[in-house]
Formats: sequence, C-alpha cells, structure tokens
Amino acid sequence: QFNLALSYENGEGVAQDYVEASRWFEKAAEQGDPSAQFNLGIMYDIGQGVAQSDKEAMEWYRKAAEKDHVNAQLNLGNMYSNGQAVAQDYEEAARWYLKAAEQGSPSAQNVLGWIHNRGWGVVQDYARAAKWYRKASEAGLANANFNLGVLFEEGLGVTKDQSKALKLFAEAGENGDESAQYHLGNWHYL
Repeated sequence: QFNLALSYENGEGVAQDYVEASRWFEKAAEQGDPSAQFNLGIMYDIGQGVAQSDKEAMEWYRKAAEKDHVNAQLNLGNMYSNGQAVAQDYEEAARWYLKAAEQGSPSAQNVLGWIHNRGWGVVQDYARAAKWYRKASEAGLANANFNLGVLFEEGLGVTKDQSKALKLFAEAGENGDESAQYHLGNWHYL
C-alpha cells in the first residue's frame, strides 16, 4: 500500500494522482506504517491530495513520531514551535527536536542549538547550543556552520576564536548559506 501510494505521488508507473496517493497512504497509515503516517501528515500539512488541515497533519505526525520516525519528530517540533494546530509551546517543541536530534537529524540538531542559544523552552545554555550546532555542522549543514561561527565570534559557550569563526563562516558561505555570505561581506568591509 505504501509503495503504491508513492507510485501515485511520484507518477511512477501510473499517472500522478495526489488524491489516490493520499488514499493509499491513509490505508497504510491506519495499519500503523510510520512512513505512511508521516507522508499523510505532509499531505495534510500542505493540502496535497486532501484538504489542508493542520489538525490532521499534527495527528499523523504524532503517530509517526511516537514510532521514532525522525522527520515526523522534526515536523511535530516545528508545529509546536510555530503554534500550528496548537498553542505555541517551545518546551514541547524542544522535546520533539531532542528526540529527532538524538537520532541524528542535522536539521533538528541545528534547531536544538538555536533554542538553547535563545533559551526558548529550555534554559539558555550557549555550551549546549555549541554542542548541537557542532553536530549539525559535522553532518554538513551550512547554517549550523554559520550559527557555530557566531558563537566563536562572540565567545558564547566556546572560547572566543575569530579565525575559527571566519573559517566556519567561509564554509557556510561556500555551501550557500546567505547569512554567512552577508556576514563575510561585512567582515571584509571592516
């Protein structure tokens, strides 16, 4: 059922049909398939093949997240962080981001670094922010390089090191991070 849903979603071997894809994702999701639950959550989230519904998206993301689907955990964290279908709750968002980060999601690691950096739903802790940014950076996430660079530039949670900051900004900029490119431009201007 899941594979058939993917075929309809991607138009592989059949005409692309999002309504039919959502129908097959739902059949597989109702049988407990976490990947189908996640994909159905996306369809509800963006209104593809089904009527857009934040409430339905959250329900399906939660079911998949509770079965350790890493991207569902990330998306559920995003919904709590953005107040999408629920009251904004940074503490609950942090809980889901942590689950995804511990499974190795670079995006979740970067966001977890950000919320520790800002103190959103957690105690502000620059050293923890640096830890999570570093993990995401090591996985190749350009924005994490930029975020870690800012901590080195300011000496927040790490020993201040301008050359390390500049290296991280350069790596992030080379990988398309616009914030890093802008920041580098300002450094060269000064």
